[in-house]
Amino acid sequence: MTRKTKFIRAANALLFSGRELLWTIAAVVVLLLIVFPLAYCKWERVDLPEEFRLPYENRDNYYLYSRCAQQETARRQYLFLGDSAIWGMYASNSGTLPEQLNRLFGSNLCGNLAIDGLHPVAMKTLIEHFGTAIRNRTVLIYFNPLWLNSAKYDLSSTEETSINHPKLLPQFGGIPNYQESFDKRVGILIDRKILFFGIRNHLQNYFYGNADLKKYLVGHSGCNPLAPLRRTIRPMETEHKGTKENWSTRGIPIQHWEWVPLSVSRQWKALLECAAILEEQNNRVVVLIGGINPELLDDSTRAGLTQLRSDAEKTLKDARLEYFLLPELDGQLYADASHPLEEGYRRLAEFLTEQPLFKNHFQGKQEIN
Repeated sequence: MTRKTKFIRAANALLFSGRELLWTIAAVVVLLLIVFPLAYCKWERVDLPEEFRLPYENRDNYYLYSRCAQQETARRQYLFLGDSAIWGMYASNSGTLPEQLNRLFGSNLCGNLAIDGLHPVAMKTLIEHFGTAIRNRTVLIYFNPLWLNSAKYDLSSTEETSINHPKLLPQFGGIPNYQESFDKRVGILIDRKILFFGIRNHLQNYFYGNADLKKYLVGHSGCNPLAPLRRTIRPMETEHKGTKENWSTRGIPIQHWEWVPLSVSRQWKALLECAAILEEQNNRVVVLIGGINPELLDDSTRAGLTQLRSDAEKTLKDARLEYFLLPELDGQLYADASHPLEEGYRRLAEFLTEQPLFKNHFQGKQEIN
């Protein structure tokens, strides 16, 4: 008599009911989108140097910016916002406008929260989403007329151009010369609003040299993918160390520009909106009306700049916004059209110490000396 043996084929996979599968997915989502970001923010330590400015290579790392803005706000009384004209494209870390002021005051009152290429439209989004910690301080916003030198740079033209900080643009805000696919725009909005993706971009930028993480893992197979990570980071600009070479020795030709009137300028409107957001965050806002290298402009462009700065002054006065009309520097103190050399920043700092906003700090320093 032959005994028949029954074989039961076992599955290697776990079997979930519909409800169990939903709970598992929900748990993974909570871990990734809530628990991990909160844990990482507490785990990573950001140690800022005294002469801090966001490193050039991290200029698109908005998660890092938010962490740095939080610390700078905690330790500084005055915060400077703007583009590379404040950031200091041709200056060392100690030669920027905020640091020149700190040197004159003999203290670290001023912080540099400018970013290279940060036009006003991008600045508005930056403050809305990554600058919420900037509260209860005096914020000085730099208005660089350069962004109004053509409809293209004002972002009010259909002429296609490379736009700085595209991830800070209003993705569906009707900017005619912003060309991007629908999927990419939606992805940018998701990255902006969900902290997990901001941290992912931060890790990719700060620790993996902006390399695609999947490609990095393939190219470094066999290596520990977590090896580049460090708990304490110290973001410091090391690439730009200053120069004394001015615009004429660099051979930059005379420029002719057609200025965009303030009344129709997208960039100017964004700057005023940015000021309003900062005021809502209980900040005292002061607009610095910047200048352009006068020797680099032809006669009609120079006359247009004078009118533009005058119109800006009148508009700010009507809006009851504090402002300083910065003096026009000698052309030889510029590296190009809008970036002062360190000596130019020193003279602007001396001008600011004479204003009521800063005068008491400077007088106190003189009395001590």
